[in-house]
Amino acid sequence: MPASSPTIRVALRGDAILTSPRFNKGMGFSLSERESLGLTGRLPLSVNTLDHQCQRAYDQLCARDEPIQKNAFLQSLRDQNWVLYYALLSRHLSELVPIIYTPTEV
Repeated sequence: MPASSPTIRVALRGDAILTSPRFNKGMGFSLSERESLGLTGRLPLSVNTLDHQCQRAYDQLCARDEPIQKNAFLQSLRDQNWVLYYALLSRHLSELVPIIYTPTEV
């Protein structure tokens, strides 16, 4: 039996949770989470798994040619959704660490 995720109780609801990068899961919120957090109608109807979100984000990242563009994409992702950002990093760590930590010039 797979381990379940721990439950985290937060006081944030509605737009406040969507603008908090620490708790925002984007389209990864389940229908029951959307209802209990006041997100019904604030997100597209479909629910995506974290794996699907990671693949979409990785495809968007790969569409950028220059390391500075990739770095800007990753920083923007981090500013919006920590869950997705760290999941993407963990899946592509050796590829993404140089982009994040190596200084690049414009």
